Amino acid sequence: LPRGDAIATRLQDGTGYVWDVSTGTLLSRFGAPLEDVPRLSFLDPELAVFPVGDRILTWDRDTFATVWDTSAGEASELRGHTSFVLAAQVFPDGERVITVGLDQMAIIWAASPAVALHELAHAYRLTGAAVLGGGAFVATSSMDGAHVWDAATGKKLRTLPLVSAGVAPSPLPDLLVAYSVAEAVIWNATSGKVVHRLDSSPTDIERVAVALGGDVVVTCGSGRTIVWDTASGAQLGNFDNPKSGRGAQNPCSVAVAPGCANGFGRGVPWRQ
Repeated sequence: LPRGDAIATRLQDGTGYVWDVSTGTLLSRFGAPLEDVPRLSFLDPELAVFPVGDRILTWDRDTFATVWDTSAGEASELRGHTSFVLAAQVFPDGERVITVGLDQMAIIWAASPAVALHELAHAYRLTGAAVLGGGAFVATSSMDGAHVWDAATGKKLRTLPLVSAGVAPSPLPDLLVAYSVAEAVIWNATSGKVVHRLDSSPTDIERVAVALGGDVVVTCGSGRTIVWDTASGAQLGNFDNPKSGRGAQNPCSVAVAPGCANGFGRGVPWRQ
């Protein structure tokens, strides 16, 4: 959690726990066991932490997401989707949330009280969403491209032509990284210009992360993680993902440590 002395975890059954990091003591619980939904077993229970306070956002095998105040023991539900919530993200200001549903709808919410601010309708199935910069813009990914929206008005600004498996949250409002299985593409979200295409072949891409300074992009998938320089589009390094005890590659997940890009000294080419 933001205060630095506690962490939140969530089990496969949907129950959540807050722990004291120094003592390992259980501080609080949130959520209740989920009913088994075998046909949607790919929708694992997930969570995101708000940047301030003790609030946690959860979503799973249901048509709503939930904001939990773990210190007060209170919860508010974000209800507006007509099908299951696929993904969600908290805005950096801690006041808003975006959710993505299997109903081809993304919704921007006020987190407290829980009010739907904008419904972002799509013609095709959605695969994800990401907040850009401080929250002035959001990007959504679907089978017909990556879409950039004004977060204040809910107006679509442009569509970037890529059959997109996902978009990565970005620290800068004009830096957008969208990815398919075959490649990641760095776009100038303001102009719609392609800055670099990051060809990871023969490694498929499953996840992408952007460093806090925007200098580095990391792609992960098919047993290999690759670090890219956003200024040149060149590889800075790569390594094999660890294997499980049975010799199989572990599922891919990636995050970039806050200070990892500071020593690269790269430019910001997506603004050119």
